[in-house]
Amino acid sequence: MGLLGTVVPAAAILTMTLLAAIHPRLQGILITGVAITLFILAMMLIPRIKLLPIRPARCRHDDAQFGFDKPFPI
Repeated sequence: MGLLGTVVPAAAILTMTLLAAIHPRLQGILITGVAITLFILAMMLIPRIKLLPIRPARCRHDDAQFGFDKPFPI
């Protein structure tokens, strides 16, 4: 699944870049089409992002010395 998610978009962008290089008169429409496609794709994928609570980083010193001996409340 990860390969599909990276290779297919990269190949599509490479194809659009080559088409724009070969046919300069199509650059505007190709760039606009790619931008709209990426925007729609981003809007579809953003709701799937799971936001995790931010916790302070643990340090290597004695945690009790710095007040990290108890779990961080969420």
